[in-house]
Amino acid sequence: MIGTMNPVKPPYKGEPPSGELSSRFGMTLDVKYLPPEEEAALLSIFHPKVPAELLGKLVKAANELRRQYPEVLPLPIAPRTLMHIAEHLAAYPLEDPGDVFRKTYNPASIVEDPAIAEAIDGVLDPMFPPPAEP
Repeated sequence: MIGTMNPVKPPYKGEPPSGELSSRFGMTLDVKYLPPEEEAALLSIFHPKVPAELLGKLVKAANELRRQYPEVLPLPIAPRTLMHIAEHLAAYPLEDPGDVFRKTYNPASIVEDPAIAEAIDGVLDPMFPPPAEP
């Protein structure tokens, strides 16, 4: 049997596992993210219409933000989050990737802290500059 568990800290709720439960699981694994080039390749398999360069930027942005978890960001960016972003950009290629990223990964909707938006903007704005005002 394999089980996963979120950490018992905000924004997650729950209780740490009891000693009895913990003793039933004799081994723990630390599951890491794929290397960037492999994560981008995985995204391209499922969403070949999205340019490889854009997928690489999405993975780079995600990894920069992952380094800020849990100190600044309350939630890590899961690979499925990137998959949702790529899926949206495949369906709507003219949409701003930075805007799609912000709407898909939005921990500020759970935890109010201005540092969250600052951290996200600090990573996304240089990679996906907002469109110029007309």
